[in-house]
Amino acid sequence: MKIYKLIITYDGTDYFGWQFQPEKITIQQVLLDTFKGLFKQDHLYLVGASRTDAGVHAYGQVVRIKTKLTDICPEKMIRTWNNALPPAIVIRSICEVNEAFHPQHDVLKKVYEYTFFTQRPDPFHQRFGWFYRYPLDGQKLVNVLSLFVGTHNFKAFCKEESDKDTVRRIDTISVVNCSKTGGYKIVIEGPSFLRYMIRRIVGAALHSASKPHVTAQVVKDMLLYPHIIKVLPIAPAKGLCLKEIEYKEHGDK
Repeated sequence: MKIYKLIITYDGTDYFGWQFQPEKITIQQVLLDTFKGLFKQDHLYLVGASRTDAGVHAYGQVVRIKTKLTDICPEKMIRTWNNALPPAIVIRSICEVNEAFHPQHDVLKKVYEYTFFTQRPDPFHQRFGWFYRYPLDGQKLVNVLSLFVGTHNFKAFCKEESDKDTVRRIDTISVVNCSKTGGYKIVIEGPSFLRYMIRRIVGAALHSASKPHVTAQVVKDMLLYPHIIKVLPIAPAKGLCLKEIEYKEHGDK
């Protein structure tokens, strides 16, 4: 058996997320089906670092595959595999790694970007960002986002099972002006995130920055008292992208 580390980019618009789902098209399923069809391998063990949701994109998804295919070099594998994949999925790199490497272990940080527009975007960018139609207070947006930095109980900002640990750490959050697209990116870095966590953070921050009556204290109270029932908007999936993942040890041979 050989083990490989893959870096994959995909446009998640037309997919039901990363994880395999019966009778639904997912990124994981497409990768499995194309590999098995090309290389005539019945058994392929494939796991991704992040289970991105339906409509979410990735530039730096990390994937581990374990295969009995041993008579092909990574250069030929990536070329052949990419030629068979749909245009929305591209394998950026493949390298052989040690048995110890697992994409969900030893994560130093994950970097996510959420793109939003304050003016209607052009057709070439609109599918990758949220057009937020309400006037924003830029300084208030920055102030509210800063509340999420550090270690908090994000129970009020995720969709998780009741018995799951919802304490997480966010290392940095910044807002970047993107002149090429006419939009903005909210860049969030941390070792791990809960389901819908980033989209709820972005939704709450933009809502607060556009509504004078939704103060920063409202958001702060939701972090301090996570059982508070306060429904704030969740940002749509189309603006979220897994940018990159850094590891303590990369595991390359």
